[in-house]
Amino acid sequence: LSMNIPANIELLDLSEGLIGLLLNETGAYLGGTVEISDGGGSDLGINVLMRSSVLDEDGSLSLPLSNSSMSFDAESAVNELSVSEIRVFGLDSFNEFGSLSAIGAQTLQVDFVLEEVAIEMDIDLSVLVSDASISSRSSSTHEEHITARFGMRNLGIDASFLLAVDQSKFDGMELGPLLFSENILPCMLSTLYSGVNVTKLTLSLGNVD
Repeated sequence: LSMNIPANIELLDLSEGLIGLLLNETGAYLGGTVEISDGGGSDLGINVLMRSSVLDEDGSLSLPLSNSSMSFDAESAVNELSVSEIRVFGLDSFNEFGSLSAIGAQTLQVDFVLEEVAIEMDIDLSVLVSDASISSRSSSTHEEHITARFGMRNLGIDASFLLAVDQSKFDGMELGPLLFSENILPCMLSTLYSGVNVTKLTLSLGNVD
């Protein structure tokens, strides 16, 4: 386990019988078909969960950035470039969600396919504009704002990651929320001692727009 965990912290064993059962229930919910509450038909559980708990109203996941500017040398036409925000669309377009299973005491494995993912970036540019007249060699800066977008289709991901769930925090949780499959994974994540560490990531891609 490549995490610095104090000796007095006991971690939840994800491969233990009851926890394994809870993970199987979670995987079955996320990869199964559920009815949409507002009468909008049905969809995979993971898509319903993403829309209700993670994504903004426009279906995006917004990632505001700070300190993302880059400066360029004097010979470059672009003086400064900064990315102010990234928005990810399509995180509710899962068309396959495979098993969610423990492959170690603190290691989970999952695989899924997203039908279509798009990434938008808000970019601010400071461009040097030279005076074209012979009598003047001065230059000024011109500010521009652009939005760049690119998309991916049939993005497949097979990943393994370490989850350091604090055993004492997990034991202190109320049982009620764990009786609902859609609550199991969020409840476990709320008891993490440290962040999620990805140990394996395999990508497959249909095409890029």
